[in-house]
Amino acid sequence: GSFNCVCKTGYTGKMCESSVNYCECNPCFNGGSCQSGVDSYYCHCPFGVFGKHCELNSYGFEELSYMEFPSLDPNNNYIYVKFATIKSHALLLYNYDNQTGDRAEFLALEIAEERLRFSYNLGSGTYKLTTMKKVSDGHFHTVIARRAGMAASLTVDSCSENQEPGYCTVSNVAVSDDWTLDVQPNRVTVGGIRSLEPILQRRGHVESHDFVGCIMEFAVNGRPLEPSQALAAQGILDQCPRLEGACTRSPCQHGGTCMDYWSWQQCHCKEGLTGKYCEKSVTPDTA
Repeated sequence: GSFNCVCKTGYTGKMCESSVNYCECNPCFNGGSCQSGVDSYYCHCPFGVFGKHCELNSYGFEELSYMEFPSLDPNNNYIYVKFATIKSHALLLYNYDNQTGDRAEFLALEIAEERLRFSYNLGSGTYKLTTMKKVSDGHFHTVIARRAGMAASLTVDSCSENQEPGYCTVSNVAVSDDWTLDVQPNRVTVGGIRSLEPILQRRGHVESHDFVGCIMEFAVNGRPLEPSQALAAQGILDQCPRLEGACTRSPCQHGGTCMDYWSWQQCHCKEGLTGKYCEKSVTPDTA
């Protein structure tokens, strides 16, 4: 007589003697590595890649990059960003009106001195919210900046209960009769700006003009802001150009210093040494 084995999840073969290899069909994309488990698999994604199958890429923003979209809503702004950078100053989002001076209306989200700052003026003075958590560490951070009329809040990453006030979340209510942000028809600019002129004419609005790094998600009022939907865009890559941890592996030899420039790294060698990794001695010129 013959017999049939009904195998438990994760095993196969006539006598259930073999483990199922869920990685056999290469389910991970974009250079992701697959790890087979008992009943499924897990994809380990490279830096800037995400999704169950590493199927989603983040966008790379180079120097002088930007995207432009229709102006922000006058009443409510809900801004959601997931980004990574090593720059201590960076412009994530900025929308201004056609005035200059104290009553010029605007709304901006930027990194200033490694910390997030959410600022706005509805016509009667500028309000700035800053969280104390440093975000220029090259890791991805999630930010939610929201304004409903005069009330605003800023949150970075998931805040635990025992965090000190202002570390990763802060809120305020503007004291004024102005409720609306009147910046139409000017476009909102994301990840940088086309020209420095508007910033130079509006001192006190923002301290940055560019964003160099990667953006995994960017949405305003639930609408994704993607390069393909932009009214104008410049210098945006369809993947994140960063090799994670290139400097943490200490590639520079003989006491050389590894300099991190986000999409590339370079060794600064001590005197008398040269080469990509400071591996060669400078030969004295015999001439």
